[in-house]
Formats: sequence, structure tokens, C-alpha cells
Amino acid sequence: DARPLPKSSGLHFVYNGIPLPEISWLGLKADRHLPFVPLLWPFLLSALMYGVAMEFVWQSVLLRGRLRRRRWRINGDCLNCGYVIEELVVCPECGVEVETNT
Repeated sequence: DARPLPKSSGLHFVYNGIPLPEISWLGLKADRHLPFVPLLWPFLLSALMYGVAMEFVWQSVLLRGRLRRRRWRINGDCLNCGYVIEELVVCPECGVEVETNT
């Protein structure tokens, strides 16, 4: 059970894989292989980067809603739809009972 020496493929090593053809006009050599097994660290790194990016987008969406509702609360608008409520008890736009700040 002697393991073959790894073949260099850029930054990673491929022990087994599908040999890719040589394409001379592109300068691609014949010693390239398509790996059967995913490479662990690049996979984990890309999953982490995409996860952080999606969390950033999600938190931005949530923060936008929180800031909007805070502005509506300060202005005395309806917290559900943002309609300008001066001294009404029920919002005429959405029908939600309005909180009074007394």
C-alpha cells in the first residue's frame, strides 16, 4: 500500500484524480488532474467567507428596519406602516391601534 507521490497542482496536491488533457495553445500541461475529493481548507475558507458575507447582508436588512421604526417612533408615526398620525387612536392606513406616549 505505497502511496504515490503527490502531483503539484498550484497550491494544492492531488493524489488521485481524472487526468486533464494537454491544451498546448493555452499553455496547459498534461500533468494536471481534476481531484475526486474536495480540498478541505479551501472549502472551509470559502464557506466561511460566504457565510460572513450573507450574515452581513442579513444584519444590514434588519438594521435598516430597526432604524426606520426608531425614526417613526421619534416622529410619532405608526410603527406598523409609517403613516403620519397626529392625534389619532387607530392608524387610518393599516388599522393598527397606536400607542400613546402619555
